[in-house]
Amino acid sequence: MTDAAPQHDRAQALDVGPIKVLVNDYAGHAFQIDLSNELARRGHMVTHAFCDTNVTPRGDLEQSEGGPEIVGISTGRGFDKYNILKRLGGEIRYGVRAAQLMRRTRPQVCINSNVPVASVVIITIAARIMRMRNVMWLQDFQAGLVAMSVGEKHPAARTARWLERWCVRRADHVVTISSGFEREVVSMGAGDRVTTIPNWAPIVDLPVMDKRNEWAIANGVANRTVLLYSGTLGLKHRPEVLVELARRLFEVDSEAIVLVVSESIGVEWIEDQRTAADPLANLWVLPFQPFEEFPQVLGAADLFIALLDAGAGEFSVPSKVLTYLCAGRPVLGLMPAKNAASIMVNTVAEAGLVADDVSAFLDAGERLVSNAALRAEMGKRGRAFAESNFDIERITDRFVELFITESGQAA
Repeated sequence: MTDAAPQHDRAQALDVGPIKVLVNDYAGHAFQIDLSNELARRGHMVTHAFCDTNVTPRGDLEQSEGGPEIVGISTGRGFDKYNILKRLGGEIRYGVRAAQLMRRTRPQVCINSNVPVASVVIITIAARIMRMRNVMWLQDFQAGLVAMSVGEKHPAARTARWLERWCVRRADHVVTISSGFEREVVSMGAGDRVTTIPNWAPIVDLPVMDKRNEWAIANGVANRTVLLYSGTLGLKHRPEVLVELARRLFEVDSEAIVLVVSESIGVEWIEDQRTAADPLANLWVLPFQPFEEFPQVLGAADLFIALLDAGAGEFSVPSKVLTYLCAGRPVLGLMPAKNAASIMVNTVAEAGLVADDVSAFLDAGERLVSNAALRAEMGKRGRAFAESNFDIERITDRFVELFITESGQAA
């Protein structure tokens, strides 16, 4: 297992000449494009791929001079994660088109992040055939997401787990995002080829903004106490808790609102809860906002909400939490106590209040809404943590080390 390379290996890795790299991030998230931009700035020849038919918050994926080549891969239709046959079809299409991109660009190194299981199988085979160094950057166990959709005992879930394990064992290197993840990968038989690199957020693109900004004024929230949930809201994120939080806050502060910025099945569920008798007037929903406006969206918030299902355990680290820390506002979380993000917010950064049961979560929300001084102090600590840990140059050094093969040669 690898956590920090010896100094002579580090120096050798960082002295390599230009390398052709394909960063394949299915989600198109901001910190993955942050990595691609830094690699390109260093002179590496980078292609950055993402799924352009997947509805999710994205980073700045506009093509720029001197930056990576940006390629959107279409699955031909929206990705239906709750229909197993449509899901499989979409994953296969993505995998085939990713392999075609690999054949066209001929990278020496492929880094695959957030890529669904069937797609990863195809990419793994293609990388082996084309003799490319294949790096799995595990953000989550994708097979676990399949199991959450169809049930643990469903044949599709068991097959997905076997295939994911097969891919992990055949990767040239595996990057995990937490120590819990690393232990699981070691148990799969890849202990000599695993490195933990914690996730980050592109802090340069996420300055601390005034609450009363142009976006906040235009959307009528500049004078409201705003509890913001931004990002994917699937059923595993427990959207019913947002409804409970809105109802509790209405009794405490009628001017406080829960603002959900998302487009997903969880939003549809929330809208189905509105009735004439209970319209949930302090629960507002907006679609995903353009990345260039995102710092102002975050600035409009007084605190942020992070939700994670108890089944997520210690492995999943929601990228939204890392983004929240950059914005200088506290985090109100409902996550398992052993989750890495929960420990980060509660204990390491001391940047918010995270509970592992709904009652304590609602109490924590009421406490933060009622205490502006506490919010300010926690927000400052969160930003300080981000500034200390989200250095893209240092993080990119860690990835460049992975471009070196066991023989000490560039991939």
